[in-house]
Amino acid sequence: MNKIDTLRSTIDALDAKIMSLLDKRFDAVKDIGAAKREANRSIEDASREKFVLEACGRYAHKEALRTVYKAIFESAKALQKDT
Repeated sequence: MNKIDTLRSTIDALDAKIMSLLDKRFDAVKDIGAAKREANRSIEDASREKFVLEACGRYAHKEALRTVYKAIFESAKALQKDT
């Protein structure tokens, strides 16, 4: 196996973990959406999003993480609306 194949195998293993964790996160998001509806609360929570985006600042690739999390937020809000 050459270096690129080895690195891709590493990325594939990491992707599998990320996808599994995101799947679990989206399950929790659906539960939060249901709880928000029961409490008559808005799906939008700017303070929560700000908190998570600020947490990205602790990592080396903070801007890339912020971009990813913004996409996660949009998907999460769509799931909350659909549940």
